[in-house]
Amino acid sequence: MAFPTFFGAGTLTTGTAAITPPFPAGTLANDVACLVVQSENQAITLSAAQGFVEVLNSPQSAGTAGANPACRIAVFWKRLVGGDTAPTVADPGDHAVGRMFVFRGCRTVGNPWSVTAGGNDGGANDTTGVVPGALSPAIDCLVWLICGTSFNSTSSAQFSGWTNADLANLVEISDDCHTVGLGGGFGTATGEKATTGTYAATTVTLANTSFKGALSIALEPPSTNSIAHDATVSAAAAVASSLTYAHTVSGSDRLLVVGVGTNSSTLSSITYAGPTLTAVAETDAEGGIRGYMQRLVAPTTGANNVVVTFVDLSNITSTASSYTGVDQTTPVDTPATAVSTAGSTAPSVVVTSATDDLVIDAVHDDGVGTITVDAGQTERGNHRGAGNGAGQAMSTEAGAAWVTMSWTKSVSNKWGIIGVSMNPAAAGGAGRPLRRMMPLLGVA
Repeated sequence: MAFPTFFGAGTLTTGTAAITPPFPAGTLANDVACLVVQSENQAITLSAAQGFVEVLNSPQSAGTAGANPACRIAVFWKRLVGGDTAPTVADPGDHAVGRMFVFRGCRTVGNPWSVTAGGNDGGANDTTGVVPGALSPAIDCLVWLICGTSFNSTSSAQFSGWTNADLANLVEISDDCHTVGLGGGFGTATGEKATTGTYAATTVTLANTSFKGALSIALEPPSTNSIAHDATVSAAAAVASSLTYAHTVSGSDRLLVVGVGTNSSTLSSITYAGPTLTAVAETDAEGGIRGYMQRLVAPTTGANNVVVTFVDLSNITSTASSYTGVDQTTPVDTPATAVSTAGSTAPSVVVTSATDDLVIDAVHDDGVGTITVDAGQTERGNHRGAGNGAGQAMSTEAGAAWVTMSWTKSVSNKWGIIGVSMNPAAAGGAGRPLRRMMPLLGVA
């Protein structure tokens, strides 16, 4: 897997009012543009965001706001689509120093970083800068280091000696100070982190004493997610003790996931081509509204029958959805469930996942009205049971640290929802165990 790369920077832009730092020439769709802005520790906001949002752990600052010396650094980002318009920074008060940086070969969905960290060097006014490190769950990250300065001079020699033994090919990419207002600026550098784990704090030498704000951003390469949807089939039966329907499976590193909804009885078993599926989770929203999710590793290829069997007569709705490229030893992680016994129109559940994973959910209700998958998810079956009192639907969404699977119902009633993250079989999965720990470690 290749590291993301620094593409280029736009013109340094300064002012005592609003500024609009430009993009460098030659940007492409899916490039990640990052705007760095320094102020005299005064609030930095965008008056015309143009799709840019602030990076996690931004801003960082030190010194008394509006006084000399003081420093605040803020970073905003956007994944470019082509024909983008540069954002405008609102007047912070004394001054603004800004520059646009563009990176290529980053993640093309979600946040482009695996982790960020920020700090202000303990509020010290000295000549040593410290850019915090972090615990990164991704491999082959380009770690971007940003250190602000309150130094009042037009200079490109304020920063030198960037040092971090955990980062290879550490190189400075900008060194910008200006006398606008009370003056200030920032320096930036990049280094490569090939493996998962912690990269320590980076030190940098400043030519002149300064208050500082600093951030590190571990830019992540595109996902190696190998999981692909194979096929989905839904079926239903009214007042029956079993439901049988055909489903065709193909491909390699296969996983079959079956969701079942009922309004009365208890599930006995689910089989596919003979073998019995393994339970993932179940929900009970009371009043007979029960939901089940089960899975089968390496299901037989070709057209075979899914057989859903209940203890007693029941109204049954079921969806079978198969996938390729799934880890055959640990196909799924710990499931998450949620229920509404009082009834609502918004089923949802938060699933712990990882960048290379694929999250699948199954929602179950009484089948009254309609249910619509929310933005960001891909529907993988939606059967209202032909009025038999049992509704069931499934969807998938690309993994991240946390993924919210949600639906919108036209009628408020009881529901249950199950979500779980599927693990890919592709190379590059060495970081997945660490990724699953990130929410527990408080890292997004």
